[in-house]
Amino acid sequence: MEKIEKESHLLKSGNNYPYQKSILWKFFEKSGPKWEKRYIKQRYNKLLLDRKICHPLKCNKERETEEKKMDDENQSYIYIRPLLGLAEHYEFLLQDEAPFRKAIIKVKSVNPKPNMIERIQSPIIYKIIENDIFICFRKKEYLENLKGKQFKFNLSFKNLDYKEEFDLKPPPDGLKVPENFDVELLYEYLLKYYPNLGPDMNVKKLNQYCIYGSSK
Repeated sequence: MEKIEKESHLLKSGNNYPYQKSILWKFFEKSGPKWEKRYIKQRYNKLLLDRKICHPLKCNKERETEEKKMDDENQSYIYIRPLLGLAEHYEFLLQDEAPFRKAIIKVKSVNPKPNMIERIQSPIIYKIIENDIFICFRKKEYLENLKGKQFKFNLSFKNLDYKEEFDLKPPPDGLKVPENFDVELLYEYLLKYYPNLGPDMNVKKLNQYCIYGSSK
């Protein structure tokens, strides 16, 4: 299970130590807009200056200059992490703070009912049977329904004296999940990065994409 969690985190969010980009972001990187993680850090850093809040986010020292560099005002952003599951909030560690002090980014759908979305399970399903791991993808319609959906972000702090919630001010219509991408190509791209995927794998395309990793 630890291995599965590690790979899932790399696919969705990337790693800070050692630094590795999110595999999901690599798929969209050349499309032009930047992703929501960059957007959140940009809005957070601006809030620090505007409100004189002295709690910068913890960042990778090798990328500190890049992470603190402000984007052009016309820079556009997309929201991609819901494509591998949407939680109610994200947590960011604060620099030089105790581990229990964190920035909490709450996610809220801005689509009116019945298109409002609160939580989404990952389209990737792991099944462990004896010593084998099955990696299955839900039918592509599962992600097709997410295309173009809009979300906004609010900031609060955990175990700090700030009780107020701060609006991170997305575009008027919210930050959008990309609309123009091929779900099947995305699935195939993600599958390439599983470490056990190799010439001895038995790859089957059924109603779902199933990858069978035999330990024998």
